[in-house]
Amino acid sequence: KKGDMSSRHWKPEVRVVGIQFSPTGRAWAAATTEGLMIYSLDSSMVFDPFDLDIEVTPNSTRKALAKGEYSTALILSFKLNEMKLKQEVLEHIPVSSVEVIVENLPDIYVDKLLVFLATQIENTTHIEFYLLWVNRILMIHGLKLKQRSQRIISCVRTLQKNVNRKYEDIGKICDHNKYSIDYILALSQCKRKHAPSSDGEGEVEGEGGDSDSVMEGVDELDSSDEDFMTNLMEKVT
Repeated sequence: KKGDMSSRHWKPEVRVVGIQFSPTGRAWAAATTEGLMIYSLDSSMVFDPFDLDIEVTPNSTRKALAKGEYSTALILSFKLNEMKLKQEVLEHIPVSSVEVIVENLPDIYVDKLLVFLATQIENTTHIEFYLLWVNRILMIHGLKLKQRSQRIISCVRTLQKNVNRKYEDIGKICDHNKYSIDYILALSQCKRKHAPSSDGEGEVEGEGGDSDSVMEGVDELDSSDEDFMTNLMEKVT
């Protein structure tokens, strides 16, 4: 307490229960009557929990996930608001449980989940899985989301931008694969036309010049085929 002892005005008293330093020495935390206060030299590490209590821990989240309590684990991960933990929980949820979880998810966590999905689609390799979550959220909570569109408009724009970017990237890969497969099929048909048939073996053997020219053509096709497949594998790798 500070100030004049005879004065009626006092500065508030804050009780500190415990102080802990990080192993690197670049951050420390204090548990006080005003809440958990974290001071760090690393500005990129932001601890921003939501509706946190003593039972919300990473261990309890993983235990709920292991027991199959997917809704509980998802809500706990969003309370801790750790990116890696949210990704771990979300990607361990079976596809068959997505619709049930989305239906019973509180509105406040629907917004947070949509923001998380919009940012993760840009870098994830599980595109179909994340798009399935987005589809279920928009189909089930679409009307409610429309009512509070002003709050989530930035999230929706981010989602649209990332989905369009993924669509363009995958479209280029698919077009390249399509044209490569068409070329391989055309090359195979060309080889079959020039290959000697089993019915005309005697004639081919009798006409040495014709058989030699046919075999030379087949050899040229084989060499060009090998070169094409080598270049194709180099591009893929």
